[in-house]
Amino acid sequence: MFDLEHMFRIYSLLIGIAFGHFQTAYIFGRVFKKIDIRDHGSGSSGMTNANRVMGKKFGVPVLIIDAAKGFFAFVLCAYIFGGISAFGVFSFEYRQTLEAVYSNPWLPGLYGGLGAVLGHMFPIYMRFRGGKSIAAALGLVIALNPIMALITFGVWGIVVMVTRYVSLASIVGLIMLPVMLHTFFMGTNDGFMEIVAVGYFLTVLITYKHKDNIKRLLNGNENKLGTRVKIGDK
Repeated sequence: MFDLEHMFRIYSLLIGIAFGHFQTAYIFGRVFKKIDIRDHGSGSSGMTNANRVMGKKFGVPVLIIDAAKGFFAFVLCAYIFGGISAFGVFSFEYRQTLEAVYSNPWLPGLYGGLGAVLGHMFPIYMRFRGGKSIAAALGLVIALNPIMALITFGVWGIVVMVTRYVSLASIVGLIMLPVMLHTFFMGTNDGFMEIVAVGYFLTVLITYKHKDNIKRLLNGNENKLGTRVKIGDK
């Protein structure tokens, strides 16, 4: 029997990490281009680098699949552990017990999505060199609250249109995440602050993964949207 009161976070994280280990850009690079995408462009195995190195016909599917990892990790963990997603309140074998156990029924899915972000960033079989997890985080937010996702994507789009910097737009969207979590989930119940704390953790972690982008932005040599690199370029 699960010790759900103390262990559901760990179980959800592990399920999410398993989702995150599906490295879409890396697999596409190996199968279709016979390359390790981490040896090209920015060195990341994410959507932006896939688009820059292999083109839109690979970048768009990578975005969709990587976002799906965060989304389905959230929804599956919410289902397994009787939690809530934006797409339903799940009734499972343990549901009656869990109502008394969880400080907040959004938490199982949230930790599942967080696990997908961590698995994408630090895949074991790739020596912990993955992507920056923007797409996986987007999938998490869609499962949590589609309106939040629309606002974030809208702000992201405006920043990209104005500056042409995908990295800057991603960082701005990340900074908004804890603020929106506080706004949308304030007062839901006693676990509200834990939701916000996870949001802050995601913001700090993913922003840290953009440290090289931040340096290039400050130095004025960050690649803009639409810039293509030849395979082999760094």
